Amino acid sequence: MSLRAETSVHIDRPPAEVFAFVADPRNLHRWDPAIRSVRLAEPGPVRTGSRLVVVAEEGGRAATVEGRVTELEPDRLFGVAATFSGVPVRLRWRLEPDGSGTTVTAQGEADVGGLLALAGGVIKSRVEDRLTRAHENLKRLLEAPG
Repeated sequence: MSLRAETSVHIDRPPAEVFAFVADPRNLHRWDPAIRSVRLAEPGPVRTGSRLVVVAEEGGRAATVEGRVTELEPDRLFGVAATFSGVPVRLRWRLEPDGSGTTVTAQGEADVGGLLALAGGVIKSRVEDRLTRAHENLKRLLEAPG
């Protein structure tokens, strides 16, 4: 069963500025409360295929997983994929110009089976809540003066 969640936020910054921040995985821990750290597995700029080492907190425990950048379209789209607790997860952030700022839409998708499929509604709600909190942090950070 494929589980999907989506949230959006308006940020009063142009798409290029928002993209530069979102598409640098090393910033992820600054705005996603479930991420402790992210580092690139190899040197160089972030590109499609870049491998990431992610330390995430899941259920009060730290888990280190390897992810990869799956989509990278400057000022428009950034996507990553990883497997958390045996569940393949894909996240993508789509950026669209919106008046004086940018609408950021996060889409999360996970392939769940077995007992996890039975809890699909609860899992979806938790993922949407997490994405909403991450968006609130992202908005606060990018709109802060200075």
